[in-house]
Amino acid sequence: MFRKKQTPHVPARNVRPQQTANVFSYYASRSSSDSSQGRRVEQPGKKKRLVVFDTRKWLSYAPSLAAGVIVAACLVYISTLSGQVKLQAIGGDGKGMAAGQLDAYVPEVRAIFNESIYTKSKLLINTDEVARKIQDKFPELGEVSIILPLVGRRPIVQVNPTEPALILVTHTDSFVIDESGRTISKASDVDSSIRDKLPVLQDESGLSLERGEYALPEGTVAFVREVAMQLADKGHKIRSMSLPPVANEMHLRLESGPSYYVKFDLAGESRVQAGALIATKEKLEQDGVAPQEYLDVRVPGKVYYK
Repeated sequence: MFRKKQTPHVPARNVRPQQTANVFSYYASRSSSDSSQGRRVEQPGKKKRLVVFDTRKWLSYAPSLAAGVIVAACLVYISTLSGQVKLQAIGGDGKGMAAGQLDAYVPEVRAIFNESIYTKSKLLINTDEVARKIQDKFPELGEVSIILPLVGRRPIVQVNPTEPALILVTHTDSFVIDESGRTISKASDVDSSIRDKLPVLQDESGLSLERGEYALPEGTVAFVREVAMQLADKGHKIRSMSLPPVANEMHLRLESGPSYYVKFDLAGESRVQAGALIATKEKLEQDGVAPQEYLDVRVPGKVYYK
């Protein structure tokens, strides 16, 4: 019989208690270290770019920059306006004005341009407002327009002087009235060569006027001028014309003949009424009839006298 083979005795191993091992992580350690120190982590494979200031490159732009500054300065300069104002009348030296009289307005117009800093700039100036101020101060200059030169700095003030139409005599003074019925100046300020050619109209309503105000309707001015012209063409001289305190009525007296006055209707036809006066006067003189008080030509086709 075979003997049972004995298993050799192997001593048991003593197993130590498992201890927590310290595991080192490269990325974890790196990330923790960088976040604690506030440094930026660069990704592998990317190189840091180094910016170098090239002085020579910027110096090459210097001429262009200098030219740009000069151009900008020139643009700013030509956008400003000088204090020298040129006054220019449309169609000559001005209707109803003596030669050289327009130059007398230049200092006053220049003063208006110097009232505000905005009038020193082409970009800020309000030409309509400046023109209105000039027209309000000098109504005899008529329509006013401001022209700003494209390159130059001297503003041009163009005026269209109004034409004197008649002289209106009030209880305070005598004024020259233009075609629109506006007082443009005192009669004493107008040259006698112009003043003597104007018809004179007396106001009896107690009207008080100032320079630049509208005194009469435009239609009334045209009516008075037309009647005066029609009578002058027929050789009749006017002694006086007046506006009584009655609406739309005008009284006229002739130099020759009896001292009666003629009643006109300002709302009617001036030519028809003037023609009626001339024809009736001739007929009455032929018949040896002289009205004692007035001659009324206000009704078309009929003439009354008293």
